[in-house]
Amino acid sequence: MYGWDKKDGKYYINPEQAKVRRLMCEGIMARKGSTLIAKELNDAGYRNTVGKPWKLWIYLNLYMIVKM
Repeated sequence: MYGWDKKDGKYYINPEQAKVRRLMCEGIMARKGSTLIAKELNDAGYRNTVGKPWKLWIYLNLYMIVKM
């Protein structure tokens, strides 16, 4: 789960990913589109868990992140 690390069956906050998750949530609450949110994350140098730039389809992922 993005923003969290799992170790020994317990979840721990991943500080770097938590920053990105917070930015995503703020973008959604500001009613920014997924294209703009992805662009802002990429421009700020943030990458997804496999080191690639954020894509336009992140909206579904963002929805799941905010829903949690």
